[in-house]
Amino acid sequence: MELSISDVCELLDITAHTARYYERAGLIEVARSRSGHRTYDQATVARLDFLVRMRTSGMGISELRRYVDLVRAGEATTGQRLQIMLDQRERIVSQLHELELALTTTDYKIAKYGGVPDDNRPPANTSLSSHHLRRRPIMTTTHLGDLAVSPIGFGCMALSHVYGGTTDDAARATLGAAVDAGITFLDTSDVYGKPREGATGPAGTNEEMLAPFLAKRRDEVQLATKFGITAPRDGTDASAKRTDGRPEYARSACDASLARLGVDTIDLYYHHRPDPDVPIEETVGAMTELIEAGKIRHIGLSEVTSEELRRAHAVHPIAALQSEWSLWSRDVEDRVVPACAELGVGFVPYSPLGRGFLTGTLTKEQVAGDFRGGTSRMGEAWDANQKIVYLVAEVARRHDATNAQVALAWLLHRAAQMGVSAVPIPGSRKPERALENLGAVDLRLDADDMTQLDSIRSLVEGSRNIVNNPTWISSGRE
Repeated sequence: MELSISDVCELLDITAHTARYYERAGLIEVARSRSGHRTYDQATVARLDFLVRMRTSGMGISELRRYVDLVRAGEATTGQRLQIMLDQRERIVSQLHELELALTTTDYKIAKYGGVPDDNRPPANTSLSSHHLRRRPIMTTTHLGDLAVSPIGFGCMALSHVYGGTTDDAARATLGAAVDAGITFLDTSDVYGKPREGATGPAGTNEEMLAPFLAKRRDEVQLATKFGITAPRDGTDASAKRTDGRPEYARSACDASLARLGVDTIDLYYHHRPDPDVPIEETVGAMTELIEAGKIRHIGLSEVTSEELRRAHAVHPIAALQSEWSLWSRDVEDRVVPACAELGVGFVPYSPLGRGFLTGTLTKEQVAGDFRGGTSRMGEAWDANQKIVYLVAEVARRHDATNAQVALAWLLHRAAQMGVSAVPIPGSRKPERALENLGAVDLRLDADDMTQLDSIRSLVEGSRNIVNNPTWISSGRE
């Protein structure tokens, strides 16, 4: 059966101008009747429908033309055509994720203003939540302020001695696998790593480990590091001043980090902890000078109160605030996260998997060998907190996912509900764990899932801080 151009336009819901455009571009071939009118057979209509759908989803004309040329070249090009479609599918999945987050945020705002979101809207395409798709690479589309980063980052502290030993080569191999898969946001600090014998000040060994990796792949990643913690966090030197936010220290610490990392510029530079003896305005003022000098691109803060954030933001826009945030550490939701949402500051949750506890993969014996066993949550309250792991596992089973994917997906959904852009930074010494974490991006949790996971907040027993040193890990404020 042959169709006229008006029939085709009505069938595909396009204009005659659009139909003729694809013909002029050489993407379809249209026959003519004896009277000179265009006639479309079923194969041509099907191809035009495909081209219009691909163009609507964001595929460029040059890519469409390449695909059509491969089709015309015959069966030998099947593999190349498949790769084009796989690449396009990744773009579509990323777009759908961004749209769903935008929808969630919009619903949150509507509810906040006293409205009621339309419950009759069509449901999200749940077929995109398959276990296979959740392991595929992702796009770099999330923003911390003006800094574009991957939706899931990588916490490099895990590659140092804090969770057990690993070699520098193994650490860089893990980073390579993570970046290959689409994780582009790397988070380190000048205090991460085991201090060398006799050395004073920040260890810097985690930054040094990164240097050879960055020498090869600097253009593929967004690099964040921190300064400001100056005393051992294990409390071995009680007389030492724990933080330093003096402008002169900010400048010298930045130069030292640039040298250890072997880079010219740091994408996101955090003040690791507030200095009670230095106004936050002075510290951020010095960091602003570092931007002007081209040494850093964006400013971040870690473990500050909402009031300190507002004061700092008045001096210079803050791109991101980093604090602990997870299913069992939610105190930041009371004041800090709302302040970030109001100011347009991104949020970087550290320890989003509860230092591994929420994954259900740890044993009591494992954590006894590092600092985690010194916290009441993972020490004396270990057995009592297993009920939390069971709740996460129930949701994971319903979605054919892992506990880690569920915990991270909850965090992304919760951040969207609160109107803030969040980029969790789980860390791992194993490449497969880093790849698994990416699966959270496309995992869709429904209202029942969120209700079950939200209930964890009231079930947690114990503190996240070291029992005999409450200042270790967090600021303990707000």
